[in-house]
Amino acid sequence: EGDGTEACWQECPSVTRLYPGYGDELHGDTEFRFACDANNLYLSAVCYDSAMVDVVADVTERDGMVFSEDCVGYFLQPDPDSMTVYQIYVNAAGTVFDQKITFDENMWYNADRTWDGEYDVATRRLDDRWSVEVKIPLSEIGGDIEGNPVWRANFRRKQARTGTTADWQVPIDYDPRTFGELSFE
Repeated sequence: EGDGTEACWQECPSVTRLYPGYGDELHGDTEFRFACDANNLYLSAVCYDSAMVDVVADVTERDGMVFSEDCVGYFLQPDPDSMTVYQIYVNAAGTVFDQKITFDENMWYNADRTWDGEYDVATRRLDDRWSVEVKIPLSEIGGDIEGNPVWRANFRRKQARTGTTADWQVPIDYDPRTFGELSFE
């Protein structure tokens, strides 16, 4: 439904401590949540905004430049032994930009923009916020919660109107060694 405030999400801890690239902590205007079952990863982001009429979400083409609009972005490395990262951005209109990033032994990366994950995305706009929910089959990203309950990850929110970005781990980078850890129970 795209509403990240539903009761099922309230059982999942939220991440609200996000940082700009220069170190000051940003509080309370974004809530990220993660959940899983044996087959799927579920992502939720609630993005509060006092000027919803100014939220920018004009890109409607898959793999368009949604990362230049109001959006949330995820960097996921489900298998720490594989040097593969999945980057997924979703704008406030529900348009997806995604790519598969692989690294060689020297940490040079290759971004495969032709890779398109198959997942369900829903967004919702209200008077004081927009939200997104994403259901990702684990088979799409090589995830195995049972065999590997700790993933490397990073995520962010971008606001076009203010020209700001808030990240979980800074500085944000494709390199999974700079990511934090998500533990699934």
